[in-house]
Amino acid sequence: MKLKATCFAIAATAIFASNTASQTSDFGYERLLHKAKEMTAKRDAALKEADSNLEKLSAYQKEKRETLTKLLGIDIEEAQKREPLVYIESRVKSGKFTIYKLIVDGRMSVNFYKPNSNGGDNTYPAVLLLPGHEQRGKGANTYQMTALMLAGNGIAVLVPDPISEGERMQMMNPDGTTKNMKATSEHSQLQAGSVLTGNNIVKEELKENLALFNVLYYNKISGVKIDKKNIGVMGNSGGGAQASYLGAVDNRIKAICCCSWFTRRINMMEKYGPDDPCQWIPGEIKSELEISDLYIINAPRPTLIMSGSLDFIDFEGAKEGANELRKIYTTLKAKKNFNFFSEKSEHGITETKREKATMFFRQELGVKTKVITEEMLEAIPMDARKLQCSPTGQMLTSFHTSEALPNKYIRLTRENQGEKTAFNRQSEKMNRLMMRGFLGIGLQGRKDTNAAKGVITGTSDYIIIADSGKFSTKALMLLDSIKEIGGKAEIVELAFNGNRGDSRKKRDKKFWNDNYRSAALALMLGGSLVAEQTEDLLAMLEDQKVNFNVITIGNINVAARHALYLYKGQPAKAKLLSYTEIDGIKDWESIARRINERGMLECAVPNVIKLYNLDDIDPTKERKMKFVKAEPQKPTAAQKTAPKAEKFLNDNIVTEDDIQMRKAAIQSSKKATEDAQAAKQDDGIKTRTTKTYILY
Repeated sequence: MKLKATCFAIAATAIFASNTASQTSDFGYERLLHKAKEMTAKRDAALKEADSNLEKLSAYQKEKRETLTKLLGIDIEEAQKREPLVYIESRVKSGKFTIYKLIVDGRMSVNFYKPNSNGGDNTYPAVLLLPGHEQRGKGANTYQMTALMLAGNGIAVLVPDPISEGERMQMMNPDGTTKNMKATSEHSQLQAGSVLTGNNIVKEELKENLALFNVLYYNKISGVKIDKKNIGVMGNSGGGAQASYLGAVDNRIKAICCCSWFTRRINMMEKYGPDDPCQWIPGEIKSELEISDLYIINAPRPTLIMSGSLDFIDFEGAKEGANELRKIYTTLKAKKNFNFFSEKSEHGITETKREKATMFFRQELGVKTKVITEEMLEAIPMDARKLQCSPTGQMLTSFHTSEALPNKYIRLTRENQGEKTAFNRQSEKMNRLMMRGFLGIGLQGRKDTNAAKGVITGTSDYIIIADSGKFSTKALMLLDSIKEIGGKAEIVELAFNGNRGDSRKKRDKKFWNDNYRSAALALMLGGSLVAEQTEDLLAMLEDQKVNFNVITIGNINVAARHALYLYKGQPAKAKLLSYTEIDGIKDWESIARRINERGMLECAVPNVIKLYNLDDIDPTKERKMKFVKAEPQKPTAAQKTAPKAEKFLNDNIVTEDDIQMRKAAIQSSKKATEDAQAAKQDDGIKTRTTKTYILY
């Protein structure tokens, strides 16, 4: 059987090659990028108009502040009032500096760098320093050196471990080790669960950063006095993004510095793609928010942007964004408050950048002591383990006072399932209208592209949709089974599916999704990949001429359920007779539970859990869906004696049991077709049946 599957796949590859060679694999991303450019152009025009006078600029600032606050869904005023709980775990010496090891609110691991005496009343200005993506988090050498430089110049520094870095990993193995070795991997996995529940990683981190700022603002570190009127914020890389969002919502910040993150969002979308999920918000581009708007909101606050001309963060975009800010600060008669520094360097905070940042904060936070350079520092970076605040090196395994984010998302999806959803309180017609509005799908189907046309023949009794598209071994073996019973079938590919997915050259494995670029951009545009694929399938089915059955293989079933549910509620030439799912996503909770599997972000629909569950969407009405192998089952006695028949080992192995299972499903679907023909002779549709095996 293995040999049969392999030979069949090779033959099919040759047949399909001529049909797919002309397709552009990243066409879907380009389609989304076109929308993003249109929205950004509107924003640019609005900014140009606003910069014409002070009154319009003030209105623009207010509008962008309200837009951002609404997107985040955080009560900023309440967050600013809250005083966090701070516990000093211990202290450690580095040269003449004292480093406090803090635990904030029982879940955040934080280092506090206390400066030497400044010769006055020992009231210090301070900086909240937010690290970028480093496995060691606050303990990484570059962040230690940045903190030591600032502390050496009389500025107190608070350095936390962001979510999924250092001691803050969220996905742990039973033995206490971490599942991931990259924060970017964990962030993209967590994002799948967060968007389902109306959250996002920017929001999760921002809530913590507001609390961390309050540690300084409300003088919560025993024995240390902070000048609340002179507190700045600085971030590098992903920390630069965090600093930018925090600076936009908190007007208590005296000065802000961003290193190796600032650019034009649209430039990054075009040249590289979306960053890690802690650096963008769903709906951000749809709301016409550019990165420079995060600084315009509280202009003319003292600001320093630092960029490297060799950075993968688009340097041309950084210069363009800096020019926007320079014009705004000029209009506000505060040109000296904006500083843009660049050097020929790659990504990260170099020694030169650390010195520039230190001089910037000395000036803006009123430091008058002697200038200290790195060469004069009496301290060097120490082993990151010496800066750990938790006994085990991970907060989740040391303390049980907080909920891991994966558990939070599972709990939220479970709490919102059942009869609480809106779909259980209204008619099917209203449900479909609500779904269309929620997904952003018009009543007339897709009109902006012919990408969906010509993909489906419209004459097959069986439509197969597989995660990996036309080259899926499972789908090819299913076609073989249909041939044996005399059926006519075809494998179709939706937008961002199979050969219509993103280019392999542009996929970054660290993001844990083959279509991460497209999934993230779709979310920033206020939609989702599920919505794009749903609209694609609906457009395809407009060309279907005969009654048909649909079989999905894998997680593409999420989009198929949506499309077929909507299809059943609109006039159509052909009728859906049956729907069978093999593997795939069974409910929203399944996504929250399986976020460490690849492709979950591609299945996530933002804030959907309060509207409907996947179980609420039954596209067959009279017949319940047949869900095959959705969850792993305990092996039977027979399976234990034949382990090779238990499951697919990979995409290239198909067992006899799997083929028999599919044949049984197809026979059931065929009978449904025959029954429908007998009962519906007057519907004006002639269902074609043929014994000719056609492979499209």
